Formats: sequence, structure tokens, C-alpha cells
Amino acid sequence: MIGQSLTNIRRLELEQREALGVDFTQGSVEDTDELEQLLYEIIKEFKLVVVSMNTAPLYQQERLRSLLEVTIDDQFREAINSAVSRQSRVVAAINAKIDTLNTVMVWFTIGLGALSLPLIIYGCYWLFNRLYQPLILIRNTTNAIASGQYQQPISEKLDYEFQ
Repeated sequence: MIGQSLTNIRRLELEQREALGVDFTQGSVEDTDELEQLLYEIIKEFKLVVVSMNTAPLYQQERLRSLLEVTIDDQFREAINSAVSRQSRVVAAINAKIDTLNTVMVWFTIGLGALSLPLIIYGCYWLFNRLYQPLILIRNTTNAIASGQYQQPISEKLDYEFQ
């Protein structure tokens, strides 16, 4: 069970190293190797204490106290803290990359909007001119006819639909 868990952790760390590069993940795989070695040392020492045929209970108590206080309390906690600290730096580096990417995307969007805004304005101006020009010509002609000027013809600039 411990071996399978360590294998999964190592696999995930190798995937992380492949995705982020050695610079960001340096030491993470090595931390797992150290943890694995320490775990197996703890298990080995515990088994020695348990199966010890020594009839001196004080000796067994001293070995168990040393295993609990020195090996597990100090060494194992230090190894875990080191791994957590290293992973915190990896997470901070990933967050910095995400922040940089977000900033680049925002500025790209602003730049794209600034470049496209004149084109949009020009396109609207052109479209409105194309739509309203025939209507203005017809309005001017109908106003002329309404005011009694029957000689003013409708301009020939109109497209097929308005003709």
C-alpha cells in the first residue's frame, strides 16, 4: 500500500516536472525518494522492535521512544515540511505564470479592441452612407415636388431596388 502510494506520488511529480520543467520542480522527486527511504527505515526499525526477542522491556521501550521521537517526530516531520515547502514554491511559480498570462491576455484584448475600433467606426459610417444616401436623394426630390418644382428629376445614382 505504501509502495503503491509512493509510486503514484512519484508518477505525478514526474508529470509535473515534465509539464513545468526542472527549474520549477527541482528537488520534488528527490524529496519523494528521501521520504520513501525514511518510511522504509521506520518500518524496518518498528519491525525490529516488535519482533525483538529481547526480554528487557526497557531496551524495547528505548528503541521505540527513539523511533517515535527522533526518527518519526524529527526526521519524518522535517522531510514532510521540506516537501510541502518545495511544493509551495512550485504552486507560487505556477500562480506567477498564470498571473503573467492573464496580464498578457488582457493587454492583447485591449490592443485588439483599440485596433479594431477604427475599422468598426469606418464600417458603420460606410454602411450608413450606403443605406441613407438613396433615402436622402428621394427625400430631396419629394420635397422639391411638394414645393412645386416638378422639373427636378430623381437622381440616377440609385441602385436597382430604389429605381
